[in-house]
Amino acid sequence: MSVLSSEMQQQVQSELVREGLITAEVLEQVKHESEQSNEPLFSLLMRQGHVNNESFTKALASVSNVPYVNLTADDSRV
Repeated sequence: MSVLSSEMQQQVQSELVREGLITAEVLEQVKHESEQSNEPLFSLLMRQGHVNNESFTKALASVSNVPYVNLTADDSRV
């Protein structure tokens, strides 16, 4: 069961492709694998190394209209 609605999942997928983080072809291939294995799509994308956690979080923040802030970044300017 996914925490994200189907519409939100679709928007995140589109954002990942739009940002050039994955191709539409890779997305379709991994979607098929996800359906076959019953593993959540985004988990599979990350496990296979197509998208990292930060990229996924940025895409999710973008489609949710929430500012993205990396609280773990070492920013010596502060």
